[in-house]
Amino acid sequence: MKTINHLIKIVLLSLVTAVFAAPAATETSGRPPFDFVFAVTLQSDTLDWWDRVPSNTGPSIDLVTQVFRGQRILILPIIGGYAVDGQGNYDMQYGLKMRRPNGKEESIFEEIPIKGNTPNSAHMQLPQQFAVNYFEDSDEDGDYSFTVVARDNLTKKEVSHAHTVKLQPWSQLDDPALSQKEMKNGFFQYQHDRDARWLWQSFLADKMTFWQNDAPNGINYAISSFYKNAFAAQPDLFNQLVARFEKASPKQRLNIIHLNYLLGAGKIPENAMNPEERSYLAQLAPLPDPYKEIASAGDLDVLWGEFFATGNYKPIRRMVDAFDFIDAAKEEATDRATLEKGAIFKAALWSLQSNSKRIPLVRQYLGAVLEREKLSDRTGAILYTFLKKIWPERYDPSVKKDEESAEKADENQSESP
Repeated sequence: MKTINHLIKIVLLSLVTAVFAAPAATETSGRPPFDFVFAVTLQSDTLDWWDRVPSNTGPSIDLVTQVFRGQRILILPIIGGYAVDGQGNYDMQYGLKMRRPNGKEESIFEEIPIKGNTPNSAHMQLPQQFAVNYFEDSDEDGDYSFTVVARDNLTKKEVSHAHTVKLQPWSQLDDPALSQKEMKNGFFQYQHDRDARWLWQSFLADKMTFWQNDAPNGINYAISSFYKNAFAAQPDLFNQLVARFEKASPKQRLNIIHLNYLLGAGKIPENAMNPEERSYLAQLAPLPDPYKEIASAGDLDVLWGEFFATGNYKPIRRMVDAFDFIDAAKEEATDRATLEKGAIFKAALWSLQSNSKRIPLVRQYLGAVLEREKLSDRTGAILYTFLKKIWPERYDPSVKKDEESAEKADENQSESP
């Protein structure tokens, strides 16, 4: 098993989470008991899902129980109920060990410090150093148990939690087959549940295609961007596709060639292709780069594909820039450039509204853009109006007042004889 030591990134993030992290649960007796959430997850190690959401909005953590080789497993404790001194300083540490299927135990970290200063000890804290692990070919299949022991150095209290992850053989990619419902829902769930079996089976499915009749250049940019980003994060899984190439169906072979091109992997040599496949390869073109320019609504699809594959904040932040095109949407334009900008603005609004209903993380990221990013007055006003519509309980003052009035009415009714 390979461990990637994340240090500098989390030091920088901890400065933010001290202010913006979700608060720990409180007890009537005061500070809650010293404890931690043991995050063992396939979610992005950028920690956007934790760090890039507004305060008090409940970041979601999906624990992983089964993995394949090469999948990056984020392992860290998220600690609450710790003590602080008179200046608001906290002082903790943790260690991480692993037990292999054969019973052998290995230490990954020992006495890793979790120190800092906080204005509010109810804020949960992340360590200054954490592990991103992935299993290699030399690791045996079976159950791996990870255990964290955390210690509050101010109170001398210790607490430990364990979590088991099963390493599965590559043969499990095809068995059992996913149901139609699982296949349909997997695309929207993947940003928080990076299911390698779903990625594999969906890519090899008969209905899988990179093409779309009414799309720019005939390419489905969302699907192309999704599979490009998803397999880029799981190179070992892509290698399994390359190994499947020789015995794959004609359609699967074309899709593998297409993905190999998008990744720039160079793992399918042209001399391994037949004439039809070489002709197919010759017609392919790179995806547009929406971070350089948002030139069409198709560029938004590239961003959505990236988000659905990674769950990262960056593509959602970039989509907000399309709000600058609001004037083009208002004008009765006749020139193509203005019409295109108006279409981009409308597509951004529609897609953000639609996907924020389906995926809470979308609206959380939009809330973080509004509350933390430096926006122009106009873009900020558009985003605020938009968030009042899709997240009224947080951004619409009238809804808050109604809720407060209802709570007071309930209190008065409960107190009446």
